[in-house]
Amino acid sequence: MAAIRRRAMVKKILVPLDGSETAETILPHLRALLKRLDGDVLLLHVCTKSAREQEVGRAYLDGLAERLTDQFPGIDTMLVVGKPVAKIIEIAITEKADLIAMATHGRSGLGKLLWGSVAEQLLEKCPVPILLARPDTAVTDDRTILVPLDGSARAKSVLAIALDIGAAADAKLILLTAGVDETPPHLEAAKKMLAGHGVTVKVLASREKPTPAILEAVQDEGVGLVVLATHGRTGAAKRAYGSVAADLLHLLKIPVLVKRTGGLMESAGLKPRKTKMPEGTLPRHPAKYA
Repeated sequence: MAAIRRRAMVKKILVPLDGSETAETILPHLRALLKRLDGDVLLLHVCTKSAREQEVGRAYLDGLAERLTDQFPGIDTMLVVGKPVAKIIEIAITEKADLIAMATHGRSGLGKLLWGSVAEQLLEKCPVPILLARPDTAVTDDRTILVPLDGSARAKSVLAIALDIGAAADAKLILLTAGVDETPPHLEAAKKMLAGHGVTVKVLASREKPTPAILEAVQDEGVGLVVLATHGRTGAAKRAYGSVAADLLHLLKIPVLVKRTGGLMESAGLKPRKTKMPEGTLPRHPAKYA
């Protein structure tokens, strides 16, 4: 397993808000996280072209930022016009956000768009990791982070951000593999690598399927945060890659950090363009012309 280069991965956090109290329930979780991470916060409100709505949105952001200044010293605000999902992804990329934090349910100011559907679409399309919490999730000081791993590169891609948060919080990392009878080699390899960075690591192997195995570990180990990867696909692939994340968001009353592993082009719904091979020449990069 390749070594992880230690660096501060969470320096800027984007917080999309729709103006509802429900959407603001993510803020206490963010405050608890930033007690241990030195990151800036950008509050984002997406609205329509209506001048009145923009005026209300700006007043909302200004008032909220003023109330939160003591809690989040590095706070800033942004109001943009457009469709929520597309704009959140655009701002996350252009502002180089390391993390998006939002509640899983709420309602837009116009009452036309369920905030939960925005979160679901972001899980499918956004390349930036997302911290999600249900509105009824209690803020906890538990410093135990659960990281489900299945041995794939996709799953292991979350280890760096889990390490970043775990090291800052002096937390214990629990690595879990489900559907096995004994501890697999990839779990021990990950433990050895993470322990080399000075964090406490425990490994768990469960015969259960992923969702029940994770729920059991959360209860038995006093887990305060679950960090996992998802491919963000839809249809049949969603059942294979995204169902565990979706199940956890419905069942868990602790925050879940999800990292989508698709590339930027795939996230935007684009496919790499295939270039037609000029007749009579040999490709320098054969895969490009596949």
